[in-house]
Amino acid sequence: MPEPSSYRAPHCRCSLRGPFKVMLTYEETPCVCLECDGLISLESLEIPENHRLELIAWHREYNAVHTLLYESGVYSTWARQELHDINSPINESGRLLSAGLAEAFQVYYAFDPDNDPPPTSCPRCSGEIEPLPAHETAGPACKACCIIFPPPDKSA
Repeated sequence: MPEPSSYRAPHCRCSLRGPFKVMLTYEETPCVCLECDGLISLESLEIPENHRLELIAWHREYNAVHTLLYESGVYSTWARQELHDINSPINESGRLLSAGLAEAFQVYYAFDPDNDPPPTSCPRCSGEIEPLPAHETAGPACKACCIIFPPPDKSA
């Protein structure tokens, strides 16, 4: 498992709140700016307290399932299925939390289907996956579902 190190990811310093993604991080926030790849503190988002608490709870649960994937022989198969199925409870709750934020922000739920090669259509709606204009470091997204996928491996 990739070990969290003493490295601290940079915080977003963008002057305007641009699009961001909700994803696994080893930091205190699951929100990452698509403009600068910096972390967005939940306190800086003007969202109701109950939404902030739900995001924190989801992030803890996702981290726990992710930890099981790499640190538990007994539960690693279950964890892999949970993390890589867009309809699993952990991904569905993350997607719904992201959709709730989309009322005020341009936000995507980061989903890694663990495919090689990457998917060519959305695993949720079968719609088109396309690059986000002006966000070269971001992966392709399904705009209908507000799901963003990992960027293609540029080393291949």
